[in-house]
Amino acid sequence: MAGVWKSCCLQGCEYSNGSIVKIGILQNNICQPPDCTRYMCIVTNCGASWAPCVEDGSCNLVCSRDNPTMTISPSIQAGNPGETLNYFVNITNRDSLGCGVSTFKLEIINCPSGWNCSLTTNSLVICPFKSNVSILKVTPPPTASNGTYSFTVKAYDEKDSSRYDFKSAIYYIGCLEENPTISISPFYNESLGGETLLYNITVRNMDSHTCGPSVFILNVTSCPTNWNCNLTTTSLLIPPQSSNSTTISVTSNEFSPSGNYSFSVKVAKINSNYSNETSAIYNIIRVGNCSETPPYLILSTPYLQRGADINATIKIICSEWHYIRVKDLNFSLKIDNQPWNECFLNEKGLISFFQWNGTEQDRSSSHYKKNGLTTNGEWYCDDRGCKHQSYNLYVYSDSRLHTLEINFVCPLPSNLSFGTHTLSVLARLY
Repeated sequence: MAGVWKSCCLQGCEYSNGSIVKIGILQNNICQPPDCTRYMCIVTNCGASWAPCVEDGSCNLVCSRDNPTMTISPSIQAGNPGETLNYFVNITNRDSLGCGVSTFKLEIINCPSGWNCSLTTNSLVICPFKSNVSILKVTPPPTASNGTYSFTVKAYDEKDSSRYDFKSAIYYIGCLEENPTISISPFYNESLGGETLLYNITVRNMDSHTCGPSVFILNVTSCPTNWNCNLTTTSLLIPPQSSNSTTISVTSNEFSPSGNYSFSVKVAKINSNYSNETSAIYNIIRVGNCSETPPYLILSTPYLQRGADINATIKIICSEWHYIRVKDLNFSLKIDNQPWNECFLNEKGLISFFQWNGTEQDRSSSHYKKNGLTTNGEWYCDDRGCKHQSYNLYVYSDSRLHTLEINFVCPLPSNLSFGTHTLSVLARLY
């Protein structure tokens, strides 16, 4: 039903009822009053708005007035003698929509003796459920002593002074100390067990500008058992309202099970009780046991002439391929149990040597990755796999089929004798 009345409000006709223009329903080219069993759409000097009809079903405009509300922010500030600070005085009109706009007067009812307290405006025009702001400027005398000073502002409806609100705020002369803040970035990071991850730690001195620089001490309050959590530095010198950073290196235990592990760092201002603490997550990725799966070797050219190129495919099948996060992928090819030195794959890591950063290729758009594969210009990738541009090497994987295939072409040793020979391959994923 709300949608019907919204249409009425936007497309209906207008008829006057005193100073209020109501939005009615156009029927037979005659503007009829809206159905007051629900809501009526009214237009006031605050714009079009909805107002509920009264219980007796009449379409008379309903106006319910309430006290305004006030906030002063910040509620406390620190400054020096003679320094002007600004406070934002926010007034909210809590009248019902049918009341229209109201004017609220502001006055300072308490200001420390000898101080200067002034408002940028003493009058605010505000529609129902809307807010407006005046700025309060507070200046102590140059001879003001250290301490806490308060002031009070009152706001009231100019047509009914019994509807009002007032709030107080504080001007502190001297050093106003606060707890520092500390953050760790990234909050979440992941790697294989036994790896070292680096996190950035940022500490902010929240003391007022009237304070001097402070030394903050950092220490690791929690670190998983048999892990290493090392701070680059354990102390930071930070001016007030400023930040400084350091790092923490977290090395997991290679035998820790997969899952999330948290560590915590605390910062404390020296010679004080002001401190704070935060934590971050190190996730150990589950690793499948594909490294224990023997590869398949498929020869596309089982019969060759001496010195010809051999075309072969290494295929690895693993049911836990979804959990594989490969750090490196090494091959060792042998002919007649002797290293095949002329083949570029001999004892070389696919990732470390060829700078292949992808850990999983997938024909599906949701899983296909080519992170960093084209940054060095060595690899070309499409929606099926990746080809190395300097070598005849093709890598393709499909996690849905739990397969990884490496196709390669290399020349046979020129001194290989005629006859039958054995080609063997060792593939290591780790």
